[in-house]
Amino acid sequence: MDLPIRFPVGSPNRKKYALMMRLLTQLFRQDDGQDLIEYALLAAFVSLVATAAITFIGVRVNSWYEGYAATVSTIPGGGS
Repeated sequence: MDLPIRFPVGSPNRKKYALMMRLLTQLFRQDDGQDLIEYALLAAFVSLVATAAITFIGVRVNSWYEGYAATVSTIPGGGS
């Protein structure tokens, strides 16, 4: 690794700078957290779609039951 700043050979500052550059390089190359964020966004999207679908289905089922209740109430002796 070529250091852009020149330090005397064996200098503690040279070793510290090289260590810091290595740590920063590793930090910017890691993408472990990126995968976690992608999975979290995917889970949020799936739960949003599931909530919308369940709400839609619930409204439909409720209207069917109301229609059946109205039909049963027209039968003599039914729905008393």
